[in-house]
Amino acid sequence: MEPLKFLWLGNSNDNPARPGVRPGSRRPELMVAELEAFLGRPIALIIKPIWPEEVLPGIVERWMEREKPDIVWLDIAAYWISYESSPKRVSRWFGRAGERAAALGERAGHNTWLAERRTFRGLRKLTQAVIGGDPPFTTEVVVERITRCARIILRDEDVLLIIEAPRGRNNMYATKAAARRGEVRRLRVHRQLRALAAELHCGYLGSDVSMLVSAPIRDFQKDAFHMDEQGHAISAAMDFPVLRDAVLKHRENWLLDSDRGKLRR
Repeated sequence: MEPLKFLWLGNSNDNPARPGVRPGSRRPELMVAELEAFLGRPIALIIKPIWPEEVLPGIVERWMEREKPDIVWLDIAAYWISYESSPKRVSRWFGRAGERAAALGERAGHNTWLAERRTFRGLRKLTQAVIGGDPPFTTEVVVERITRCARIILRDEDVLLIIEAPRGRNNMYATKAAARRGEVRRLRVHRQLRALAAELHCGYLGSDVSMLVSAPIRDFQKDAFHMDEQGHAISAAMDFPVLRDAVLKHRENWLLDSDRGKLRR
C-alpha cells in the first residue's frame, strides 16, 4: 500500500535536527505514528520548519509541487507575534545604526549553549523589562502570509489542511504587562485564523484561553522555549484528537477496514 504523505510545516520545536529530543519522540512524529496505527496504513512524514518572511508563500508553493502531500499541518508559532525582542526594539529605535547591535543580540539569543545558561536568560529578561521589545512580526503580517500559504495549499481540493494557531504554550515574558500584550496579539491571530479555517473548510486547532492558564505544559529544555521529550508526549496526546477527527471528516476512505483488508469506500 502506498503511504500517505504528511507535510508538517512547523517551528524549531519540531525540527528533527535540533538536539535534546531523541528521534521519533517529537510531537509530529508521535502524532503521525498514532495516526498510522489508527488508519492501519503507512504515512511518510516530511517536517519543514517555517518562518513567516515575505518569501514563505513561494517556498510553500514549491514544497507542495515537489512533495504532493495528502495532509498538511500548518503551525503558527506564538513566538512570531508574542515574544518581545529587545534587539528588535533597538533596531527600530536606532535604524541602520542599531542594526549591527541588534543582529549580535539576535544571534546570541539563538545560540543554544548561551540560551541554556541561567545567567544569560536572567540578563535577557532584565533587558526586556528595562527597555522592552518588539515582536519578530506584526499580527497583520503573520495573518496575511499564513492566509496566502493556506490558499496555496488548498489549490488541490484533495489535500487535508489543519491550521494550528498560537496557543500560548510557554511563558516567554519578562513582565506581566508584556504577558498581557502578548496575549492580546495571540488572540487577534487566533480569531482571524479561526475565521479563515471556517471560510476554507479546513481543520483548525486554537484556543480562546492561553494554555498557560488552561493546560500548562511545564516540560521544557533548559532554554525554556523548546519542549523536552515529556513535553512533546503530553502535547501530542492533547492534539492528536484534532488530527484524527479532521482526517475522518475529510477522508473516511483512508481508514483501513481490517476485516476485508481493503479501503472502506
